[in-house]
Amino acid sequence: MGFTRNTSQTVETSLVYPRSVIGVTTRSVGIQSFDTPNVNFKDPEGHAEECHAVKEAGFTGKFAIHPNQISVINDQFGVTEEQYQEATRVVEAYEKAASTSRGSLQIEGRMVDQPVLKQFQSIIRRYKRQQSL
Repeated sequence: MGFTRNTSQTVETSLVYPRSVIGVTTRSVGIQSFDTPNVNFKDPEGHAEECHAVKEAGFTGKFAIHPNQISVINDQFGVTEEQYQEATRVVEAYEKAASTSRGSLQIEGRMVDQPVLKQFQSIIRRYKRQQSL
């Protein structure tokens, strides 16, 4: 892309824009995207920070170059039991509301409509897939 990577930064500022474009684009068409590996494999805190940043940008995973990075990646991109339980509650409430011809509802202080429902259904699928590994 015509720039030199600055791997001394925890989250490389030169990659913020390209990562944002990739994350938003892949999410919008429903495909997974994996970020480049963090070359500073002896910095688990920095790696966790970078994983969080790319997850927020829309990435669904990250490549690793060292076995020590795998647990950080799994922690950052995996679905927790709490997230799964919340998603299950929301989906069940939505399905109940939909059976009475309502297209949206308010649950636990948030408005839930079709796009939000799809996010929670995705969490449930990811959790089940992760449990089968």
